[in-house]
Amino acid sequence: MTPSAALDGPFLLDGHVHFHPCFDPDRFFDSALANFRKATSAVRRDAVPAGWLLFSESSGMDYFRRFRTAAGRPAHGGWIFHRTDEADSLVARGTGGGSLLLVAGRQLVTAEGLEVLALCCDADLDDGLPLPAAVEAARARDAIVVLPWGFGKWWLRRGSLAARFVRSARPTDIFLGDNGGRTGFLGTPRLFRLAARRGIGVLAGSDPFPLYREAKRVGGFGFALDGTVDPLRPAAGIRRLLRTEGRPLPYGRPVGPLEFLRNQLMIRVRDSPAAAGRHRFGA
Repeated sequence: MTPSAALDGPFLLDGHVHFHPCFDPDRFFDSALANFRKATSAVRRDAVPAGWLLFSESSGMDYFRRFRTAAGRPAHGGWIFHRTDEADSLVARGTGGGSLLLVAGRQLVTAEGLEVLALCCDADLDDGLPLPAAVEAARARDAIVVLPWGFGKWWLRRGSLAARFVRSARPTDIFLGDNGGRTGFLGTPRLFRLAARRGIGVLAGSDPFPLYREAKRVGGFGFALDGTVDPLRPAAGIRRLLRTEGRPLPYGRPVGPLEFLRNQLMIRVRDSPAAAGRHRFGA
């Protein structure tokens, strides 16, 4: 990219993004752009880029790297990707003039079955480590470390383990993660209240399920962050702002009770032996 003026916030960021094999690229990026534009109307109408997608890719998923390889050619319909001066960020531009910033990240599964997000990081990280070791491995790669909420993941033994970790963690070392799939009728998770008492921030994101229709939620739930970043090194700028600019503010609304129950049912049907090999649901 050629040098340009600094990017000034406030920025809107979806802090938990997956691109699943069942997603259509145009629908995914078009939905993100539309959702960010809808949200930015209450923040700033002239936002460029319209929003940021912070990827959290599981082992074996490398869509961010595929998008980076496709940089410079219209490999995905109307969207063209452009490299920055860092390996862990890209600019995506649509034919209608809208743009998005994409930032690499990984999702780890610990030995205890908890999830850890390593945002703003394109390093390969191992699954299966104990929670403290997984967090340290991500921090060693300069990642923004997030312990994301997941239905049932913070209950019973795993919930007690996560609570002990949050009580002992330095507020500057980790965030907790909320997501748009957590319907409000479940109430506020106990760990969010504990994090608030300890000064630990919460990063919100859409966290779409691997169901075809879920691509429409990307960009619709996330957080706002103010400050200034270098457009050639946006991932480095977001890391700095998250570590220095206080608590990010959430935006968007989570799914309603009926959609929550529908998604939970469909993901279980998708993962059942009878549904093996099927890839598209909820079109």
